[in-house]
Amino acid sequence: MGVCNSSGSPVDTESKLGDGGTPVVDPTLYRSLVGSLKYLTFTRSDITHDVLQVCLYMHDPREPHFSLFKRIFARTKHIEIDIHFVRDLVATGQVRVLHVPSRFQYADIFTKGLPSTLFDEFRDSLSVRCTPAPTAGEC
Repeated sequence: MGVCNSSGSPVDTESKLGDGGTPVVDPTLYRSLVGSLKYLTFTRSDITHDVLQVCLYMHDPREPHFSLFKRIFARTKHIEIDIHFVRDLVATGQVRVLHVPSRFQYADIFTKGLPSTLFDEFRDSLSVRCTPAPTAGEC
């Protein structure tokens, strides 16, 4: 790797919404809705950038941020149809919904702060090895 040429990756880290506007009436509802929308980006990469924009304001949501959330949701309205379809399959017994204990939810290693023991268990199951040189988050 020592002879490779580096290349910059352009990433826009600036917010497009700004901090202005009236605070939302129920910030907890905003955080809950936006948090749910974040999980949708795993299967709908076309909305990832817009969802990131509303996530930037989860600490202090304003009405313009909530308006963008509503626009994102209107682009993804067919999801409601999918939810009803799945609900009907569950109701008729064609699909079973099972509880998955957190120790088997491997996506958590990338999306949540985990207790050290659970993080170590996930890391080991993914065959990630510690580097021989010490690092800031040393294994």
